[in-house]
Amino acid sequence: QKLSKIAPIPITTQTNNSFQVLNHAFYLDGAHLILPKNAIIQEPIIIVHVTESDSDPVMTHPRNIIIAEENSKASVIELYLNKGNKISFSNTLSHITLKKGAEIKHFFLQRGTRESLQITHLNIEQAQNSHYTGTFMTADGGINRASVNIELNEKNAECQFYALATLKDHQKTDVAFTVKHNKPSCKSQIITRSVVQAEARNSFTGKIVVQKNATKTEASLESKSLLLSEKAEVNTRPQLEIYNYDIQCSHGATVGFLDAEALFYLRSRGLCEKVAKQLLINGFIHPTLQAIPTNALKYVENLIHEY
Repeated sequence: QKLSKIAPIPITTQTNNSFQVLNHAFYLDGAHLILPKNAIIQEPIIIVHVTESDSDPVMTHPRNIIIAEENSKASVIELYLNKGNKISFSNTLSHITLKKGAEIKHFFLQRGTRESLQITHLNIEQAQNSHYTGTFMTADGGINRASVNIELNEKNAECQFYALATLKDHQKTDVAFTVKHNKPSCKSQIITRSVVQAEARNSFTGKIVVQKNATKTEASLESKSLLLSEKAEVNTRPQLEIYNYDIQCSHGATVGFLDAEALFYLRSRGLCEKVAKQLLINGFIHPTLQAIPTNALKYVENLIHEY
């Protein structure tokens, strides 16, 4: 049954994002999940999309709609895998609505091939006293692009978002965040890490918007990138757009190489260069792993070790 027959789609076609409009026009597959009022789901809900392009180029437009009713709690894992030797294009949209007092932990993993183009849109809407914790991870692939839009629409809403990108070869990744504080006394925290090697390129744009009436706002944005090659490239642009003074906001960005002194210290304790570098990389990306559901953490750690 098509999603449009199940319930109205809470996405406006007035968006300036042409790829979201493309998804609206061509989507056929996806999940529609409604968490009932006061429901507490203990086990994580796992949604898997696989795009295979072994014989012909493939284009897919999956869409997932998740609605957490009042005081409901759940963990959601979304996995998007592009496989095959031919060109594949996946244009994904996930829309999550948190009603009053709802709590959602959300892990989103994107993996592809050298021939894959993956574009992702995450739209989050939060009501009073809701709490959203999201982790977005990109591993492997050709070109990956993600846009994350979080709207704090009622007072005392809180969100934490973590992003991790591990890039190699000629991979290109572009991640853009926007967190809008539309009401008073809301909190947000964004922490991103990227590890870039070979001739890969990573771009990050993060913006926190505090509206005129959104007093008592607390918001922070932190972006750090690690270069493992002289040919690797990182562009980072943290931004604050603030329309009142009764707030606490901070932002910052750093780009650098592995600490030579720390590497020397570990090697002087008997570790080989490969293991010493892996320990430093693990410590660098650790802050972005703290919200990943236990069921997915081992899988993610194995991906990082493969890297």
